[in-house]
Amino acid sequence: MQDVTDPNIEVDSFRTTYHQNSGLPAEKLQRIDKFDEYKPSKPSPTPSEYLSTLSDSPPWAPFESKEAFELYELILKFGLSQSETDDLLHVIHTLVAQRPAFNVKTHCELRKLWETAATFISPWTTENVKVKYEDEEFSFPFTHRPLWGWITDILSDPFLTSQCTWDAEILEKFDGKEFVRFVHEPWMGDRFWKVQSKLPPGGKPLAILLYADTTKLSTFGSQKGYPIIAQLLNLPSHLRNGTGLGGSRVVGFIPILKEDESQKKKKAYINFKRVIWHETFRILLSTIRDKSFTGYHFEFNSPNMADNILHLFPWVMILSADYEEQCVMALIRGLRSLFPCPICLVPGDQLSNLRVQYRRRTAKGTRATLRAAAKLPGTAAEETLKQQGLRNVRNAFWDVNYSSPFRSLSFDRMHNYLSGLGGRHIWPWLKAHIVALGADTAGRLDTQMALMPSWSSLKHFDQVMGVEFSDARKFEDILKQLLFVTQNLIDEGDHPEIYLLLKVLRSYINLDSYAALHVHTTQTVDAGRRELVRFSDSLTAYVDEFEPKADGKLGINTNFPKAHVHSHMFDDIMNKGALRNYNTMTNKKIHHIFKGYYHDRTNFRNIEVQLANIDQHTIASKLIRERINYLEESLREHGSVQDHAAGGVSQHPDGDEYKGDHEDHDDEDDNKLGNFGQVNLGAKQPARNIKTIDSDHEFDPFHPTFPGFAQKLSRYLNREYEHLGIQRPGNKKIVVDPHDMTKEE
Repeated sequence: MQDVTDPNIEVDSFRTTYHQNSGLPAEKLQRIDKFDEYKPSKPSPTPSEYLSTLSDSPPWAPFESKEAFELYELILKFGLSQSETDDLLHVIHTLVAQRPAFNVKTHCELRKLWETAATFISPWTTENVKVKYEDEEFSFPFTHRPLWGWITDILSDPFLTSQCTWDAEILEKFDGKEFVRFVHEPWMGDRFWKVQSKLPPGGKPLAILLYADTTKLSTFGSQKGYPIIAQLLNLPSHLRNGTGLGGSRVVGFIPILKEDESQKKKKAYINFKRVIWHETFRILLSTIRDKSFTGYHFEFNSPNMADNILHLFPWVMILSADYEEQCVMALIRGLRSLFPCPICLVPGDQLSNLRVQYRRRTAKGTRATLRAAAKLPGTAAEETLKQQGLRNVRNAFWDVNYSSPFRSLSFDRMHNYLSGLGGRHIWPWLKAHIVALGADTAGRLDTQMALMPSWSSLKHFDQVMGVEFSDARKFEDILKQLLFVTQNLIDEGDHPEIYLLLKVLRSYINLDSYAALHVHTTQTVDAGRRELVRFSDSLTAYVDEFEPKADGKLGINTNFPKAHVHSHMFDDIMNKGALRNYNTMTNKKIHHIFKGYYHDRTNFRNIEVQLANIDQHTIASKLIRERINYLEESLREHGSVQDHAAGGVSQHPDGDEYKGDHEDHDDEDDNKLGNFGQVNLGAKQPARNIKTIDSDHEFDPFHPTFPGFAQKLSRYLNREYEHLGIQRPGNKKIVVDPHDMTKEE
């Protein structure tokens, strides 16, 4: 290990320590890189290397040609009905009757092609969840994609596997005196390291995130969906949280039990619903259960992996959910129980006291409690379970090694802060105080909010007092601005309780700032922990300022779960990386996609199967699009001439037809003349319109930031004009039209 007193270590150098079970020789378990030489990203396979992993079929198979696929891709993307598809294909065939570029003539034929394309990825299946209630057996269909099948889809993609990190790492940066540890990705956290320490030599943790929540599919909420969404945490965050093949994937739909008004408040019926939930997850997890204990030797078809066979151990590292769903995952009784935290055994009347750390729940301790309760008569058993706030149901996550829900459950910034502690508690408290001060004060607050200067990515509000908000982003932006627009309205001497609430707000904003960081150091985590104590003390001081009511109760209650759960936030950061790794906001976006599927592409009956089919075709489309992108990139490298219209045959410079197999070639980007890190020098590009640039890179793994290019360029130009103090053309907001041309000068 290189000593920190070594004068050769430059300030801002990075030190990476690899896990001892990584298989690296001892002398390579640690390395130091200078700041300008450090490369956290991994080299992806060259287009030729990627294409060499495919079969002899062209990338657009099973479709007739690249152009035909692009047409069918648009039909799928816009969700055309059968009659609309038939009409469109009829018109196109009429136009190209002299030289047909594709063969499909009807929606039925196109659907059969998509069904063939769908075989490229793991299929969906439906199994029955069977549960007994009051001596009657109930059966519920569970439509899902086997978890190991989804994993295999990712591991079979040479681009995605080239970006995976298989071993735990500790990363540090030299500040001139010492190396300071920092974390952002899951494999940099302590949990990943501890799990790999328990694996046999050479064993690799295959870390999974699972998310579940109900969503309203229909406009008025009569039809609901309950998707389960998965991410592979070995992939970097920009791929996991993106829309490509490595992004969040729906892997199942939990059966939704129709509520029985006569039963829904009974303890047995509530437990019955919990059993359905966990038996559903037991089926989902069944394909990785044994592999989590024994591991699985997976053979990769990846050209740039040093070892093409890895011993992988799948496990559930992160459970991402709101508080209500976490109670289901942990099988606790929730809000009104004696111990309402799914992570620790904090009493329900001590939730706002963050100075005391309580004993954590464990899978071992919970199983022991359930076994003890099972030996007792009904009333005594119930009392035993109440003392820990537990439900008498076996947890599905206990079946998978290293996957205790009490370790996997993670702090969710959106529900616990933006739409929770901040947006649903602190802001309403302050709003009520302002209203009590009179209409003049409320009006002044709105006026000052409207006068707040514009700021990039910060929403501007003309009024907040008379408007009800529900969007987490709006809550976030309101809370950021509140201190500035209230500080001259509240006098500490006249209104001490409101002044104390402003101190609570200030501490909350500090905590949310830490929560929003994408990279944490041990220093920011330590500072955050100190801020938690300040928040707790400020909240206590605010509550103590209230006079007790006639019944002896305080005028405000701060013992609610969201006042407590952030006490585990910084432990989660050190164990699992930055909060964006498990923020539910990422997967909430998938709900909107499936709502669109429901409204535009289903007949509103047996919707889970229909949604699964639509998703299967969409993922197949993305896979084929990725292959075509790699082909075109490869052809550009070779200077190839293309003639896709004539049967989709591409020509190499030597005249050979493309057969799906290219020779390997040395084409290291770092050695290219004119390449300087992220800057590339080259010949002037021809003029092109924005829409063409956007569509060319819609699914491009090399350029993931291009989609929405017109809007992004508009925002950038307006921001830069304002920042530089330059008057916009015509003194109007700049709006870039997708048909505008770009030209290099």
